[in-house]
Amino acid sequence: ESMQMWLGPHWREDSLTSQADWLRMMHEDKGVDVWIMHSWTKIWSCAGLRLGSVIGPTPEVVAEVKARQVPWSLNMPVIDFTAARIPGRNEGDVGFARRDRGLADAARARLARWSRSVSSSWRASPSDSRT
Repeated sequence: ESMQMWLGPHWREDSLTSQADWLRMMHEDKGVDVWIMHSWTKIWSCAGLRLGSVIGPTPEVVAEVKARQVPWSLNMPVIDFTAARIPGRNEGDVGFARRDRGLADAARARLARWSRSVSSSWRASPSDSRT
């Protein structure tokens, strides 16, 4: 699916994302769960960053997998890139990125405070993608 757009302007017609009835039938009648994965970094030509999306067979199956998702699925450069790549979107579309960024910043600050409390010679190296 990550290479579909190279088929031309109507690539979505060839994509499994346009086959909802078939995907539902595979799940309900045959017990086969088809997952569709896209690599957005290939689509946006930004090698080195890792960002993708997954479409699952049913909302219930997706919820089961999402419940096991680690909270650090995206790194800071990807979060910043995604927020910049889709400007003008509503907060719900990139709100996860801003929330995760805040959580990561807070965790880093706690780690830096802890390391200074252990040894005054320990220093946290700058790792913020914005600096």
